[in-house]
Amino acid sequence: AALFRKPPQVLLTTPESLSVLLTSPKAPDLFSQLESIVVDEWHDLWASKRGVQTQLALARIRRLAPQATVTGVSATLKEPNKALDALLGPRTAGVLTEGLVSRDLFLEVLETENDSRIPWAGHLGLSLLKPLARALVKGQTTVIFTNTRNQAEQWYQALSIVRADLKVRLHHGSLASEVRHEVEAGLKDGEIDVAVATSALDLGVDYPAVERIVQIGSARAVSRLVQRAGRANHTPGASSTVLLVPTHRLHLHEYAALADALDANALEPIRPPGMALDVLMQHLVTLACQSPWQASAVYEEITDTEAYRELPRTQFDQLVAVLHQGSHSLTEYPEFSRLIPTTEGRWQVSDRRTALRHRMSIGTIVSHSQVTVKVRRGSRLGQVEESFASRLPPGSRFRFAGRCLEVISLSDGELLVKAARSQKAMEVPRWTGGRLPLSDTLAERVLGRMNTQRTLSPRIQNRTWLGLEIAHTEAVQSRLSQCPDSATTLIERYRSRDGHHLWFYPFGGWLVHQALGPLLAYRLSQQLPATLTLTVNDYGIELLADDAEPLNHLVTHWPVLLSASHVLSDLTEAINLSELVKRQFRSTARIAGWLFEGYPGRTKSMRVLQTSASLLHDVLQKYDPEHLLLQQARSDVLSDFCDLPRLTQAMERL
Repeated sequence: AALFRKPPQVLLTTPESLSVLLTSPKAPDLFSQLESIVVDEWHDLWASKRGVQTQLALARIRRLAPQATVTGVSATLKEPNKALDALLGPRTAGVLTEGLVSRDLFLEVLETENDSRIPWAGHLGLSLLKPLARALVKGQTTVIFTNTRNQAEQWYQALSIVRADLKVRLHHGSLASEVRHEVEAGLKDGEIDVAVATSALDLGVDYPAVERIVQIGSARAVSRLVQRAGRANHTPGASSTVLLVPTHRLHLHEYAALADALDANALEPIRPPGMALDVLMQHLVTLACQSPWQASAVYEEITDTEAYRELPRTQFDQLVAVLHQGSHSLTEYPEFSRLIPTTEGRWQVSDRRTALRHRMSIGTIVSHSQVTVKVRRGSRLGQVEESFASRLPPGSRFRFAGRCLEVISLSDGELLVKAARSQKAMEVPRWTGGRLPLSDTLAERVLGRMNTQRTLSPRIQNRTWLGLEIAHTEAVQSRLSQCPDSATTLIERYRSRDGHHLWFYPFGGWLVHQALGPLLAYRLSQQLPATLTLTVNDYGIELLADDAEPLNHLVTHWPVLLSASHVLSDLTEAINLSELVKRQFRSTARIAGWLFEGYPGRTKSMRVLQTSASLLHDVLQKYDPEHLLLQQARSDVLSDFCDLPRLTQAMERL
């Protein structure tokens, strides 16, 4: 409202807030004099549904302000031409501009000492706490990146103890905004010695005071490492050195592969989401809140985006019909009628209540159920997931926001806590979605380095030590088994008291492996009776059976079981796709506007939302199984859960 009363000269905003502005009938007047649009970190937006939302908003602004220029900014793009087309739309030509000032990136691997070692397994890396603690310098601002919030909490606690002389702070997305802002201000002013952070500090943090970057474990992707390295010495032409802390021995191979990829400027290609019908449904209501629209004009506007350039008119009309009546099985429920036709044949919002709810629900970020952590007679500390908080009885202790806390009570979405007197038996919250899959670009280079005598890149500062450690790892592996490589698939078998084990190593990343493992087990069970237990990580898949027969069958029928034919139908049975779609449907329905999460201060509980989504899903599945939202939920599962294109490629290679 303040923006419309007194329009600013420069507006810094987000895709969600921009869409909220576009719901106002005053939006054409606000944007008519717009001169320039700058989209920062376009690669990050483009890779998600927020990028689709941005494309739709820009398509509308191009019609409100055809004179406005659009500039996209990114430091890590493998295919800039495609990124340019996505930003400007298929009917607008653009120009690529690249900076001439090079920025050298060097890698240094933390060397072990007599009182520490690199373990063969694990992800925390606390075995190297002492050498890292000794490497930190008072007065030198350092950002330590971890890949999960749980890992960040544990490293923060450990460093606070062993380096009490340093000013150590914690930063991740589940902390309260006031806590995060305090840390960011300390980084800006150079008052903090060490900030332990997650990807919440990956992008756009350009503080000259930051002098050093540390990465715990592997960044899992070349582009992510480049982004994190860019947080230090952020001046043109300045070089940056990242200190890498391996949490297990195979990370040493990843570091060598990272250096190879940096030498070849091999960044990961971005795979933007396909035609996100739930986002489009949301946007069509946004446009109707602004003013009634005519279908053919809006269809032309929508198809002037890269995301929807191939949207058939018949499917667009189906979407409009869904917005008008929900489904032929839901016609008796007026809340699903979000758009109604006017006498002139245009589409407008059905009523004021629908418009109000829509403005409060705009966005594509659907979080897991969260509860607020609040200190008794104190401030909010942030949020933890409801699944973690619900199993904490009063009196139990856990560590969060760098503090030791004791639970008082949990009610109405708020976890009331107080400072814990004892630090024994401390739990650390675990958040879902924290695992970063190994990228295909990096995985290929890791395999290519196995079992070879290739020299290490000069950008690795202590490559002599790293080369000796890699050779030691491969020597132990070769003595016990054999080193995998890009030309062969290594299968290892052994027997323990638990049963018969079979490991094989696709190096496809856990996103591929969590689909490939069940797929193989399902196909195997179709050929002979077998009970199998599955375990996967970024490098391999384990099958555990009571007897050797199913594992013998797997080896002898390897090509047949890995056939790329009928992958989708077999995968549907293998991973219980229907149940995954049912879980995904809540997010899809929320984005499309079918689930209202409640008003400020009166938000609905996750149990109520899940029940509502489950009922809707079951009704559509029974009476309208080809409904567009069910199709979208299936598409999202196949994309987010198993990365179907990469899965197919992995199977063909194997």
